Amino acid sequence: MSRRNFSSELSLEELSLLHHYSVALVCYHQIEQQLRVRGLPFVHVRSASEISLPPASAAALRSTRSEVAKDSAHTSMVPSLCVRADSLLGASSSLVRRNVSIELRDWSDLLSCSVKFTVRLRRSLSTSSRKLVLNEATGDVLELESQQSALTFSTRSIDGCVALFLDAWDRVSRIMSLAREVASASRADKLDGLEVRSFDLQEVVFTYEGGLTASVSLQDDPQTPRGSSYRLQLASSAGTSQPNPHEVIIDSLSRMLNGRFDGAPTFWPSFLQLLHDTLPYLRVVAPIMDQCLEDVLAPEPDVRSATWLRLTFIDSFVLDVRLLRGSKVLILDGATPLEPSTELQGHESGSESLENSSIEKPQDQSSFARRRSNGASHSAALLDGAVSTPIPSFSEILQAVMREFRQRKRTTEAAEAEQQGSTADPKVRFAKPTIRHTSDPAVIDLESGLVCDAADHLVGPLLSAVIEKIKQRIASELGE
Repeated sequence: MSRRNFSSELSLEELSLLHHYSVALVCYHQIEQQLRVRGLPFVHVRSASEISLPPASAAALRSTRSEVAKDSAHTSMVPSLCVRADSLLGASSSLVRRNVSIELRDWSDLLSCSVKFTVRLRRSLSTSSRKLVLNEATGDVLELESQQSALTFSTRSIDGCVALFLDAWDRVSRIMSLAREVASASRADKLDGLEVRSFDLQEVVFTYEGGLTASVSLQDDPQTPRGSSYRLQLASSAGTSQPNPHEVIIDSLSRMLNGRFDGAPTFWPSFLQLLHDTLPYLRVVAPIMDQCLEDVLAPEPDVRSATWLRLTFIDSFVLDVRLLRGSKVLILDGATPLEPSTELQGHESGSESLENSSIEKPQDQSSFARRRSNGASHSAALLDGAVSTPIPSFSEILQAVMREFRQRKRTTEAAEAEQQGSTADPKVRFAKPTIRHTSDPAVIDLESGLVCDAADHLVGPLLSAVIEKIKQRIASELGE
């Protein structure tokens, strides 16, 4: 067949298709180059030599099949790319299966030509499909297909598609990590009442601890290095007028969420554990926020951090409530110095504990270290030199609280033993006043303070009793 006869067999539509196919190969090369620049290995999922169709065959196929077959024929002429998820996504690849598919879509239409990235989630996080338009101008769209647990990202910006995908993935993976952690903890019964209520590509809503609700979402924030920040919203269970106790420390929690460590593997588990451990003493402190406006003897709460509250009585006496390592709560006279050289350093203060758990660091580390080197007390250092008056007869107050607590415990155990016909398991033991780092006993009398497990049945009664007895002692000192 002569060259002239061969060219006469090509229609204008086929010539147009050849032109678009050439453009598609250029776009395809651009995608490959972006992967090569990043040092990302890739493979062709389908061989172009095996499945590519000549224009005449494609035309014949279009004349006998549906529009779906037409699109399939066009798409098959350009192979897909496959990239290892761990190479492309880094640490967040644990959320998805091992491969990422990259396809050039609708390449026969210059206006609709786009790149589609597809990842398969290891775990379904939503019962309904979601679609999020990121940029209408370039057609940047994220879509979650619930039935197949597939997340896709599409864009018409061919020359920057890999960077756009990674930016979109960075946003959605941060929310997906929280949803996965809540779901995992719920199945394992690690924390009470954890359950994912709703999930989309920008927000997770979950319940915890008897119906309390938290919502974590991502919002655009040009002032941050990553261009977005977390927004935390809290609510109580339906049917109650009481606010969520964590509203007391919501500002500190928000600062922690937007710290520098949200890529750490322990970030979300630590955050959920923090909600669990701080709730017992926040349930006591939250009602006091309004009482101090009406009762002169009621303490005024001061939130030093999410793990450190100060209760100030009549502007003179200070009671510290701190969350320590190992889910322990310290109730201490604020005038008591905590030297770093003492054995208590194993139970670090809230800010230091968060520093080591990769959530929140002290705001002024240099001045903090300088004051420590000068030998100043830990409490005084964090107070910037402020010194409070020792609580009157605080040791006697603690002894009275412990006597009442032990008596209530013995009474409760006796009643349970009589009802069940067996002796109760002595799970909680008490020790002499000393500093211990072990998980037992559940309550430790330090003479200048108490350390107990972060549990409602311990922190609530003990802290409430200490506050009430301090008020009584101050009233007697003032002659009221």
